[in-house]
Amino acid sequence: MITRNFCILTFFFLQLNLQAQYSNLIIGSDNMEPFTLAVNGELINSNPQTQVRVDGLAPGLNKLMIQIVQKNGYTVAVKSNVFLESNTESYYNLKKNNRNEYVLRLYNMVPVSTNPVQNNPIVNQPNPNYNNPNPTPTNQTVINPQININIGGNQNTSTNPNPNPNTQPQPNPLPGYNGPIGCPYPISDAAFNDIKRTIQSSDFESSKLAIAKQVISSNCLLSKDVKEIMELFSFESSRLEFAKYAYGFTYDLGNYYIVNQAFSFESSIEELDRFIRSRR
Repeated sequence: MITRNFCILTFFFLQLNLQAQYSNLIIGSDNMEPFTLAVNGELINSNPQTQVRVDGLAPGLNKLMIQIVQKNGYTVAVKSNVFLESNTESYYNLKKNNRNEYVLRLYNMVPVSTNPVQNNPIVNQPNPNYNNPNPTPTNQTVINPQININIGGNQNTSTNPNPNPNTQPQPNPLPGYNGPIGCPYPISDAAFNDIKRTIQSSDFESSKLAIAKQVISSNCLLSKDVKEIMELFSFESSRLEFAKYAYGFTYDLGNYYIVNQAFSFESSIEELDRFIRSRR
């Protein structure tokens, strides 16, 4: 009887733990441009919105396809990977960088509520800044067996980019650092380890480099993280190319000299230094 009860309790706690492992994703358009979102190949909203919320996603790597509807009627496709930590809500801005390219930028991450995931449709309102020939969709909540989605429009603005007024700012990720900041908030150690495993899963140098660029394009790293990823590459040229690319996705730019430790040749350090000075 004791063994049977123990097994039942063990099963119960395992089920409870599995049910708790989920993540929520909220993406808002910084320029109020409506977009559609597909997560891991599944279309979330067929009608373009300026903000999309997806609840109940699996933690870890999630592949996104975003189709942005511009004011001139053209559509721009953006592919990105995001690493979601379990039991968190991650808030991303969809915006243009200084090269006029659309990018996703993580700007806040908070623990999910202890309450069960619920469907709370966000009221859609007309966007006076966007001349859309199609009527604005009415309130809607899209549900499927895996994903619970709340879709809302015009919730994210440049003056108040946080779509959730209850979120709290993250603590200082690097106490004592007072240098220049290159991106909003670095990922956690757990998410970084997931990124490393994803890069290491490829057997070819070119594939590793492509994956590394893709997975950090919507994340924020520390300088020491960049160095660790560089050390996954066998060739000096790959390390240099990645170091240049990752500079735009690094939190503590003042510590970027750390990545020089991953180079074997002084010429690579000098070339990276020229690149960084050209970006200032």
